[in-house]
Amino acid sequence: MENTTSETFEAHLSDHKGQVIQCNLYIDIAPENKEKITVRCINEKNKTELKAKLKDEKWNSINTDQTAKEAFDKFWYRLLEILDTTCPIKTVTKLKRNLKKKLIRIRR
Repeated sequence: MENTTSETFEAHLSDHKGQVIQCNLYIDIAPENKEKITVRCINEKNKTELKAKLKDEKWNSINTDQTAKEAFDKFWYRLLEILDTTCPIKTVTKLKRNLKKKLIRIRR
């Protein structure tokens, strides 16, 4: 290989010799793909708060004089409202590593 040098030397550590190889190579590391994802913040404190709010909610008001769809929609929106206050949504950057693209390319 061009741009390569090697040399043998006495290390005086044993009866073996050492060898140094110097390679002048340029390498490119493929960039990481960053993807934004939306997640809900859930931890022990949030879970305790969520359980308490769900327990304290008056669910009887949902199924009074409504069709099944209206009752479900009312339940769903109330559940989402409680979730949004106790376990907020945030956007985070997820590092997506594609092993095929993570290879080191050698430039000569």
